[in-house]
Amino acid sequence: MTSSDTGNGNVIPGREELVTRAHALQPLLREYAAKTDAGRCLPDAVNAALTDAGFVRLLTPQRFGGYETSLRSVTEVAETLGAGDASAAWLVAIPRWPFASTGECA
Repeated sequence: MTSSDTGNGNVIPGREELVTRAHALQPLLREYAAKTDAGRCLPDAVNAALTDAGFVRLLTPQRFGGYETSLRSVTEVAETLGAGDASAAWLVAIPRWPFASTGECA
């Protein structure tokens, strides 16, 4: 799947692009993994990198500016991020799952 434009200016990257972005973050995630574990939260640099890569928008509906990507894509991104730091992968993949298939008022 390649990038697509939703018509409202929100360009949705394809699965391959998202996984490529995740691979690119692995060195940063490895660098901060011990600090993440010790501090029990993501360092600002990691959080910013995940946000800049668009990973916080994976399951957000397109009408709210998200990618509304498939669970396959989320799983592949999480698997790839997990090779660098499992905590970062968990935070990208898990928090939005309970809300991904609910209505606007959830």
